[in-house]
Amino acid sequence: LKQGRIRIRLENVNVEGKGFRQTLKLNDGYVEIFHKGVNIRIWVDVFKPVIHVELDSEIPFGYHLSYENWRYRDRHIRKGEGQQSSYKWTAKAAMKTSKDSVSVYNNEVVFFHKNPVETVFDVTVAQQGLDDVKSEMYNPIGNLISGGMLRCDNLKFENTSLSEYQETDYKSWNLSTVNKKCKHEVIIVLHSEQNPNIKDWENNTRAIFDKIDSINDKEKSQKWWNDFWKRSFQNQS
Repeated sequence: LKQGRIRIRLENVNVEGKGFRQTLKLNDGYVEIFHKGVNIRIWVDVFKPVIHVELDSEIPFGYHLSYENWRYRDRHIRKGEGQQSSYKWTAKAAMKTSKDSVSVYNNEVVFFHKNPVETVFDVTVAQQGLDDVKSEMYNPIGNLISGGMLRCDNLKFENTSLSEYQETDYKSWNLSTVNKKCKHEVIIVLHSEQNPNIKDWENNTRAIFDKIDSINDKEKSQKWWNDFWKRSFQNQS
């Protein structure tokens, strides 16, 4: 499942910093964006399920951040939409995509989707007449919780809002900076595991945060990309 969308809106930082530039730094494995006098670097840790968003400018600035999710409510599967899922033509009339759970704790947003008790795995096993050996089969989606946490030390929760994109409504959880600074960092941890206990999933996700060392992790990830491109290239005349 897609885990939602993160939107960052800069405050009016440098009116002279006109223009927009987005560059993919292949050798170092990150995306660099320049806008309103602010440099933004987005990189993903090669060794951990962590996304880093670094923002810096020569003068202090603030920004607004929104976590957006269209599964903020249950979504009934309309006629023909079953083909987009694993159910295909077997989708029942009353079937729905259950809503996600989203919570905000000061400067932290926690979001996850927990699969219902019965999934397409159970339906497929019954359809194929394999209930007698169901307990011996591997079920990759039973008790599956997938989601993550977003954190920034200089953010505070403002409010929620509703909007629409491509004829689909969604909900936003909006945060803004407490103080203007020359440097900001947003860290997003993603984590999936099969666990009937949501609290265990949350604790295991927080444990990933405890292992983050942004400076060293960035150096290791960039070295991995540097080594990758050294061994993976083709000369053409």
